[in-house]
Amino acid sequence: MITVKDELEKRKKDIDSYYSLLYLIEKCETHKGVNICIDSDKKTQVIVDDVMHKCIKANSIILLYNSVESTISNCIISICDAINDSNIKYNDLSDAFQKIFRNKFFNKEITHTTARKKAEELLKHVVNNKKINMPNIDFSISGNIDLRKIIEICKAIDVKLGKIPNKDKVSNTLLNIKNTRNELAHGIKSFGDIGALVVLSDLNDYKETIYGFLEYIIEIFISFIQDKKFMSNKKTIKI
Repeated sequence: MITVKDELEKRKKDIDSYYSLLYLIEKCETHKGVNICIDSDKKTQVIVDDVMHKCIKANSIILLYNSVESTISNCIISICDAINDSNIKYNDLSDAFQKIFRNKFFNKEITHTTARKKAEELLKHVVNNKKINMPNIDFSISGNIDLRKIIEICKAIDVKLGKIPNKDKVSNTLLNIKNTRNELAHGIKSFGDIGALVVLSDLNDYKETIYGFLEYIIEIFISFIQDKKFMSNKKTIKI
């Protein structure tokens, strides 16, 4: 079974492999245009110039951002999977997850008739004490992940982040990565524009900061799941 840790390791391998190419190109005098042979008989060559260099640097931002968004998404999904695997009932859920479960029943604009039907369906779960099927939680994180959003999500599901190592640096890094990613994704700036503004030392720093933070976050979520913090300590019915 693929775990959140496994998924992060796959992402890290992708990024490290990409950075290897970036290190190679960084050594070239791209402002002159360098011919690189890509086969043994030297018949096929590619010109590595300054534009390519800038684009490759800028694209690393996309890879870094995607690793953050996918890891947070996978952490949330892992909690929902753990709830479903536990075969628990509505009353067994913590207040936070009871609220999320209830909100999922009323997540669309509905008529009076359908509202009644949804309410009856929810009551059956509570009164008959049936096993619940926890749906995946949508926190609208696409293109929107930074430390502030992650803290907001964790508060909503009652995950305690504790003292985040290098919090200020993590916050600045995630915000820069998110904003730059969105500038690229929405065409506000070109890859060449972004690549001209970043240097390899910054990209290395971004990478190590993100790796450390995501590893920390995963351990927090693993502990949350292992300790079944999604379950209630009391038996109350909330409607």
